[in-house]
Amino acid sequence: MEAYNVKIDTFEGPLDLLLHLIGKMELDIADISVSEVTDQYVAYIRTMQKFELDVASEYLVMAATLLQLKSKQLLPPVPVEEDDIPDFGEEPTREGLIRQLIEYKAYKEAVVFMREQEESRLELYSRPGEDLTRYMSDLVQPYDGPLNFADLLHAYSKMVERKRWKERRKKTIKREERTLEEQMTRLHDHVSAKRTTSFFSFFEERPDVSDLVVTFMALLELIKLRVVTTKQEERDIQISFVESSKERDEAVAVL
Repeated sequence: MEAYNVKIDTFEGPLDLLLHLIGKMELDIADISVSEVTDQYVAYIRTMQKFELDVASEYLVMAATLLQLKSKQLLPPVPVEEDDIPDFGEEPTREGLIRQLIEYKAYKEAVVFMREQEESRLELYSRPGEDLTRYMSDLVQPYDGPLNFADLLHAYSKMVERKRWKERRKKTIKREERTLEEQMTRLHDHVSAKRTTSFFSFFEERPDVSDLVVTFMALLELIKLRVVTTKQEERDIQISFVESSKERDEAVAVL
């Protein structure tokens, strides 16, 4: 006689199978139809080709439970004397089944979350602990000898002195403001000495907005007076000194 075996490969247990069937039917767990779910569950079990009893026994128990719940819903209640009812333990109820499904679903979602966290943690690398004992000898050992007020005052003054030297000294440098005429003169002298130069090479340090504005206005005035000519070169301006012209000579005399 061939052995009767049950093998379930897809699901982790009867509750997992029930959740799958409920999801396929697009039902809410709290609104499941015991009759419909039972039919789907039993049909699935019957379509299995090979069984292993030690694995599928829990599935068969769930099938029996569902059939019992279905029969209670379909059959009218029969009045029975309380003494005639054998004690088989707590009877399954629809509410109890729903509670188990809700708890199992929460457990399953928690497992998925923890697995995702584990996979995410595998992408991180922790720095191993470092042995700091080699620095212990450099630590100042606490003084446990007798102390007086003079010793404390001396130690405090040394601490204040070290802190004073470690603090960064702050110094506010106020930039000198130049007028347009002064900047025209400086720019003229710079270009006449270089003959050909660039706009940004005129500045000895990084200029602020006010320096850029007044210098550019000075350049425009020198161009207007035909003292210099300009040519755009990428992000800079090439400035060339005009060697000789009547307008330039008159402008230089003014500067």
